[in-house]
Amino acid sequence: PMLRFRNLVFPQIAGNAGTVGGSYRGHAGCKHERITQRQPITPELSSPMVEVVEINDVDELSHYRLVWNSLFPATPNASYFLTFDWFETYWRHFGHDQKMRVLVVYGGGEPLGILPLCVRRESYRVGKVRVLTYPLDNWSTWYGPIGPNPATTMLAAVQHIRRTPRDWDMMELRWVAGDGVQG
Repeated sequence: PMLRFRNLVFPQIAGNAGTVGGSYRGHAGCKHERITQRQPITPELSSPMVEVVEINDVDELSHYRLVWNSLFPATPNASYFLTFDWFETYWRHFGHDQKMRVLVVYGGGEPLGILPLCVRRESYRVGKVRVLTYPLDNWSTWYGPIGPNPATTMLAAVQHIRRTPRDWDMMELRWVAGDGVQG
């Protein structure tokens, strides 16, 4: 069976293969939560081990600058709004009322992609709603995963989100590119 999310199609993974791995040391003494996937997400992954590291602090995110910058050139239709410099500047000026949820996806120990997300309160007819979304604020025409394989990154990220405590009421990934644009 396939899972369809807007214009991306993912193979469905049976069962609940992930486990929460607690804290471990990451880059330069940072502590991260690790989610380990015991089945391959896509057939092209060389290792069956997929890890998602979630970063919730802009200072901690600075340790991932080189990883982000190395994945950026391979991002289909990349724009300035997907750069590390834009995200860091945006967050320092506009992130005070939001929760950062940047997901870094690794396969076989190698970085596969990054999905920058945030949780913010937005007003709807029913009242204030916590929305898990892209940190864009209508400043670009599209947004999405950073790296050469957005579908693999998105699938691993969504599975991570499914397994972590829910701090949002609605997930709305706006500004997703049309068919053929995102890669």
